[in-house]
Amino acid sequence: MSTESPADIVVLPDDLRATLADRISQELATQRQLLDNSPDGVVLCDADGTIVLANRRLEELLGYTEGSLIGEPLELLIPEDRRGVHERDRRQYQAEPRVRAMAPAMQLAARCADGTEIAVEIALAPLAFEGRTVTMATVRDARERIRHLAQLHAAQQRIALAEERERIARDLHDIVIQRLFATGMSIQAVAMRSSDALRPRLDDAVDAIDEAIRDIRSSIFQLSHGSARQGVRAGLFDLAAEAERLVGFVPRVHFDGPVDSQLDGELGTEVLSVVRELVSNAVRHAQATDLHIEVSVDGARVRCCVEDNGVGLPPADQPRAGRGLANLAERAKRRGGTFCLDPRPGGGARAVWTAELN
Repeated sequence: MSTESPADIVVLPDDLRATLADRISQELATQRQLLDNSPDGVVLCDADGTIVLANRRLEELLGYTEGSLIGEPLELLIPEDRRGVHERDRRQYQAEPRVRAMAPAMQLAARCADGTEIAVEIALAPLAFEGRTVTMATVRDARERIRHLAQLHAAQQRIALAEERERIARDLHDIVIQRLFATGMSIQAVAMRSSDALRPRLDDAVDAIDEAIRDIRSSIFQLSHGSARQGVRAGLFDLAAEAERLVGFVPRVHFDGPVDSQLDGELGTEVLSVVRELVSNAVRHAQATDLHIEVSVDGARVRCCVEDNGVGLPPADQPRAGRGLANLAERAKRRGGTFCLDPRPGGGARAVWTAELN
């Protein structure tokens, strides 16, 4: 039985009571509008973990119809295998409510209406709502961020791999090829002073070294997608610098036409390999004091020419040792071109190798 006296009861006029009800309704509508305008999902739950409000963004994000989450347990939005842990964490948070910012490093997920799960980031804060303290959870879709992070991680791995491949290619070019080139020249020098019986075997060894150099250059192209992409011009200048260390003078290098733009990919790598072999032959055999390298492109074909002022070609009736020249002819034929080695007017030799651009 109530102990209140009639004097303690305040009876509001109907119009004032209606006005207060309208103001409360407007206040709730304003709060709801503010929450609905949030770019993130927002859900409010009471001390028992019952959802008292969910904004439109959360409903859209998780696939619920408007108002369908009101009165449902918060654990409805938690993956099933995490619900027990979440109930414990929720009670601990309510015992000591505090603002907890979003932590991207945390691996969190929300359960959608259809049972699927999506990655989310969640921030928590205690909030006064309709005269009681509730917990407000701000839910942000983390799928795009995770995709971007995965793409960034993959890009970093590709960069690291490219740098490692470039390092290996550089070591092959600057160390291994140089040593093989010098070894081939040393063997050739020994062959020139050897007996006729031993010389063919030494020439075969030199040819094997040349073949190994070609294979290594092919590997360099595969590792770094070709020094041709760095420019055939730059590659030929590097080649001339290598030859200078061996012969004691600087070979002349000449270009004609759009060399770098037309000689890309495998053709550019092959041009460098061909010119290297022509220069190698001239250095080993010609005893030259001048060497001229020319590469030209005329729109349909590439022409590589190496001239020297050395001892010239052996007599026609004397067989030329090694497979190097035959290999050059075969490589030109495969690309619709030609190879010829002729005496140079005034002494020495001229080697010309051509190939179709397409």
